[in-house]
Amino acid sequence: MSSAPDNIQQTHRKCSGEQAGEDPLSSDLSTQVLCATELLALCPDQPGQHYLRTTQVQLKPLPPQRTMPRPCKGVPSNPWC
Repeated sequence: MSSAPDNIQQTHRKCSGEQAGEDPLSSDLSTQVLCATELLALCPDQPGQHYLRTTQVQLKPLPPQRTMPRPCKGVPSNPWC
C-alpha cells in the first residue's frame, strides 16, 4: 500500500478538525482546475502543468441517413404526427 504524498501521515494525522485536509483553494486539485479552466487568470506553462487550449471548434457535417418509414405509425396523435 502506498500513500500520496509519501509523508501524509505526518502532515495530516487526523481525519477531522483543523488537520482534515489542505486549504481548498491552495490544494493541488484546486490549482489544476483553476489553471485548466483559466477561471481567475491565465496560468503559465510549468513542468506538469501544461493544458491544451481549444483554439477552434469545428463541427463536421453528419452523413446522410435514410428516413424512418412511417415514423408516426402506432403513435397517438400529437403536434408532430
